[in-house]
Amino acid sequence: MGVALMLVLAVPVTSQAATGSPIQPEAYREQPPLAYVSKGQLFVLDGQGGSPLQVRGATGACCVAFSPDGYYIAFQRGDDLWVVEHDGTELHRAARSVQRWAWAPDGQAVAVIPKPAPDGSGGTGIQFYGADDSSVRETLLPDHRVLDLSWSGFGRRIAVSAVPAGSSTGAPPSAEVFMLEVPGPYGEDCPELCPEAPLRVPVEHADNGSGPLFAGWSPNVDAIAVWTAPDNGATLGLVSPRGGGITPIASTLVRRSWVQWSGSGDRLLVVEGGAREPGAARALLLCAGTAGCRSLTGGEQPVADPAWSRGGAIAYVWTERRELWVANRDGAEARRVTAAGDGVHSPRWLPDGRHLVFVRDGLVWLVDPSSGDAAPVAGPLRAGQGTSAAAAQEPPDHSRDSRWELLYSVAP
Repeated sequence: MGVALMLVLAVPVTSQAATGSPIQPEAYREQPPLAYVSKGQLFVLDGQGGSPLQVRGATGACCVAFSPDGYYIAFQRGDDLWVVEHDGTELHRAARSVQRWAWAPDGQAVAVIPKPAPDGSGGTGIQFYGADDSSVRETLLPDHRVLDLSWSGFGRRIAVSAVPAGSSTGAPPSAEVFMLEVPGPYGEDCPELCPEAPLRVPVEHADNGSGPLFAGWSPNVDAIAVWTAPDNGATLGLVSPRGGGITPIASTLVRRSWVQWSGSGDRLLVVEGGAREPGAARALLLCAGTAGCRSLTGGEQPVADPAWSRGGAIAYVWTERRELWVANRDGAEARRVTAAGDGVHSPRWLPDGRHLVFVRDGLVWLVDPSSGDAAPVAGPLRAGQGTSAAAAQEPPDHSRDSRWELLYSVAP
């Protein structure tokens, strides 16, 4: 949903593109708020055509994300996780020494994987924090080193992969998958987070301490896309939340943004290919669950950054020039959005299903593929000095491509 922003603790600013042309925030009108990181500072466009507003105190930032309810904005500063309300107030540090984090589906809590000890020994557990009060917290699986996490699309269920804590010498222990329920806080009946005991899920996968890693739940929560043993390759497969065998569907890089479920959960887009060079040839696959996949782009040119609209339209980046393309939900009627130009990264459909935002030349652009109009509305994007935009949110075996998608976020 859209959220009207009145950042009482923020400062309006003006920006100019690296090419010398001014940013046009007035073009970003009647859209949900957009948060972005520029030179380590956190800014917000209100979606009403106003100038970008700088959130005071939000410095050294990277890895920004609106909560699913649009009320909070989280970002990482160094190793620490910070949260601010959508109006720029109540900025507070939620967690220290963070390796990875993710919002709960209702936006009322954040799950955090702490950074492990330098020698890899000991347990990290998984920590849960209340969004508005980080003193409301719980730690589960404290005797495990948590590898990865993935919230289901609704409710408060989260899948976790972990290995038992212990010495890092010798053969790595086998990773296990757990299902956790963290229902609170919900008023007087459950003022705290009220987690249930972890439930071990029997998942058949390679005996390797590096996985499995999660590419995300289907929106209908019938399946989870996972990478098995990513240290020994990157086979993407599907598994039931109840456990069992993993059905392989493609060979891919370990990059979450390149595996995208449709809104109905009946199909997914997957960038196929194991080469890590940014210009390597890759195919865009349209997969109908375990029924199989077919290529939409042929695999002779590089493809990246697929995205679904709420209505089922597809967007992706294709060819060595990184052009923006759109197609219908079956991949048919594909056409290039020429107004977007070359060098496109990280396209996202806006909730109206008509407009896209994307990154080009380090700026966030708005485009209407039907009319061909495009305008730079925010930027330049740049993480804080000494931070890595990929560090908090991605597995270690990721593409070397730029990580622009972690430097801006659109409210639902």
